[in-house]
Amino acid sequence: MKKMENEFDNFDFDVDSFIKRVQAKVKAEVTIDNVNDFSIYLIEQKNCKECKNPKLCKNSQAGYYLDYVNGTFKYSTCKKKEKTTNTNKNITNYYVAPVTLEAKLEDFYQRCESRTKVFKTVTSFLIDLKDNKEVHGLYLFGGAGKGKTYTLGMIANYLAENGIDVLIANFPKLMTQLKNLYFNDYSGFEELMDEICNAQVLLLDDVGSENLTEQLRDDAISQLLSYRVDMKLPLFISSCLPPKGLKTHFQIDKSFDGEAKSERIMSKLNSLCSAINLDDSMIKQ
Repeated sequence: MKKMENEFDNFDFDVDSFIKRVQAKVKAEVTIDNVNDFSIYLIEQKNCKECKNPKLCKNSQAGYYLDYVNGTFKYSTCKKKEKTTNTNKNITNYYVAPVTLEAKLEDFYQRCESRTKVFKTVTSFLIDLKDNKEVHGLYLFGGAGKGKTYTLGMIANYLAENGIDVLIANFPKLMTQLKNLYFNDYSGFEELMDEICNAQVLLLDDVGSENLTEQLRDDAISQLLSYRVDMKLPLFISSCLPPKGLKTHFQIDKSFDGEAKSERIMSKLNSLCSAINLDDSMIKQ
């Protein structure tokens, strides 16, 4: 990510003062959870206003800017950038680097068993989805640098190019946004949950890295998965955690109630996704 020169670079850092300084520039409530996003938002708004040539874009993701709409941060395409395709209209993106969504199926590395399985699953998934057959997504897991985010971006791009509406999100940041809305704007929480729940195809990156609370687990994650199971809506996820690790993550504590809720979440995930371990990949994407 490119370093952006901005008015905050030399700020004598104090969290409370930083929040107040950012708060003075925006109408929405600034908290410790969203102050970094708002500071990036302000910087990139300033960059866009002063921009004379989109090819010299100073934003962290060239050609895009972090926008704040209806209580939610989203990457939006630069108004000055010429669109070469209509793919973006089919993709709703929450916090995933836009360049990730430029990954192409035809460039997808297949010289290992796991990636060959991904390729075959995605191509057959599209055919079955268009034929209105019941479909299952993927749960991609593996260590850092195995191309999990790249693969999700490729899947999103491939489906969007073929007319499928997809919603892709960085899960930890999405959960932080839902947490803020839950406590500060419950109607906004319900609106965002409705959008996520009803996405034609939902892709969630880095599941298991979020700062999980019982409220998020019970009122967001569990509800989301239950709805998509009931409505037979497909889901793709990626995680650094294997199934046993993810189960422990959702348990939160060692109580019987926590274990039971974790098992129910994993049961719903298993009915929505087929797990593939990407650790046999030797390539970093």
